[in-house]
Amino acid sequence: MTFANAAPQSGFAGGTGPDAIVRPVFTGTGGGLFVQVLIGALLTLLTLGIYTPWFVAGLIRWFYENTTLQTPRGNVRLSFSGTGGQFFLTLLMAYVLLPLTLGLVTPWIVARLLRIMLDHTNGTAEDGTPYRLKYLGTGGGLFGPIVGGMLLTMITFGIYGAWFLVGLTRRICADVRIAENDEEAATFQFTGTGGSFFGVIFVGYLLTMITFGIYSFWMQVNVWRYQSQHTQINVTGGGTWRMDFDGKGGEYFVTFLVGYLLTAITLGIYLPWFMCKLAKFQIDHHSAARIA
Repeated sequence: MTFANAAPQSGFAGGTGPDAIVRPVFTGTGGGLFVQVLIGALLTLLTLGIYTPWFVAGLIRWFYENTTLQTPRGNVRLSFSGTGGQFFLTLLMAYVLLPLTLGLVTPWIVARLLRIMLDHTNGTAEDGTPYRLKYLGTGGGLFGPIVGGMLLTMITFGIYGAWFLVGLTRRICADVRIAENDEEAATFQFTGTGGSFFGVIFVGYLLTMITFGIYSFWMQVNVWRYQSQHTQINVTGGGTWRMDFDGKGGEYFVTFLVGYLLTAITLGIYLPWFMCKLAKFQIDHHSAARIA
């Protein structure tokens, strides 16, 4: 959804260069999220946890509504139309079917969750043009990447994990479409490889152990950067956009450390502000630039 407005039909795609950039901006505040979290937490407590799917759907909706895409030709407002009922039914199915099938139904549960998340991700341009994501994948299509990937990861004592994650990401991206007025406007493509991603993970884990966990923040940033820089959006009718992530490990470390300490000192009251800081770091440092 982030780059739906890159499609020529929308009028947002410019030429190559510094102006041909799409960047999401998060404008939510801790105060606004505090109310959302407080009400959701109370209802979850009063319903003995049953309200949790509705709580989660409300949080997703809030974060979407407080994120705007800045494009060369105008802003695109995001929204989420998924419901707690959809999440609840999926979780209920997982609770009942996963034990009965020894986990083999996992790909279908994942596909259903992806469909809820992606098919209900919407955008509206300043001129009223509607955009939304479409997920065309199925549980059958995810069976090989998930079940096969998990088995090979276990057999290789975790070494195949990098190839597993890359293969799964590639499969999911290949099944995602961007629609403009319900017409296909762009597709996604993931170009990462298991070998190169293994290097990022291996070095990251090694440095994380040496630094007693401190380097984990830099490692996470490197993972986000790798995922972004290997994700392309191919616009129907021509034009290719590549994502990027320019966040720094040091900034992420300070953001997390300060937020964690303030949350602990305030006995959890600062948590909504902490969540907003983390969201802003991750969202605002993403972008996409036209490369062809």
